[in-house]
Amino acid sequence: MILKEVVTNYLFNDEIIQTIANYWKKHYYQEEEVTVGNIKEKLVKLREELDRVDTTDAASRCGYSLTAKWIEDAFTDEIVIDIFCTFNEDGKHYSVDYLSFEEMLHYNVIFPLDIPKIDFLSELLWEITFEGFTEESKTKSRRELENRIQESDEVQKSMADVKAFIVFFKEKCSTDKRISIIDHFQPLTDSVVEDWSDIFDETEDESSEVSFWSNVAVQKQDEQLLEEFLQVFKDEYDSFVDQKSQKKL
Repeated sequence: MILKEVVTNYLFNDEIIQTIANYWKKHYYQEEEVTVGNIKEKLVKLREELDRVDTTDAASRCGYSLTAKWIEDAFTDEIVIDIFCTFNEDGKHYSVDYLSFEEMLHYNVIFPLDIPKIDFLSELLWEITFEGFTEESKTKSRRELENRIQESDEVQKSMADVKAFIVFFKEKCSTDKRISIIDHFQPLTDSVVEDWSDIFDETEDESSEVSFWSNVAVQKQDEQLLEEFLQVFKDEYDSFVDQKSQKKL
């Protein structure tokens, strides 16, 4: 059975929708302002979104399966359900994060014998909607991740460059009067944690749904301190970074 058939067989059953909504409320939506009714509306919208996707060519694209197993949570030590994707030819496990609905709906679904069916279904639907309940929102979330990865790479490079420049300046420019303030910019060699835990996406019914980036700490440099650093050392720093880049070529 592929995921599209699971949607057809289960999500058009109001009793099952109610049970999944209760499960999500218990495990994922403890906030008082999010009601079971709100969750049911989300699930109905999800059902409509998934039902629109055409899977007529599923037979040629079902080399992957969605399933789950019990694991010990690394942070809480609790035994939890882990949803994953497996490649049928080699059995290797892959995350379902950032897969499109169109792609996933062609995947086979294997219901584990040791996990209650409704629990597995609830966790599976939660996992595939982690980045959003529509294809558009999932695409937006993927772009956010790609941008954050790029920003993180740039921050890591900037921190390394500033650190190397400070060492260079101390060794080569010991008579420069600015040597007395160079250590003031040492914090630029470490990142500042930016808390995104208060960021929310607004749903159409104006109830709050925690975005993918909720509870995620993003690393950044101190922008004000970096600006001060460049005001003082910009010419030498740019020249140093250029020479450093040339040496790598």
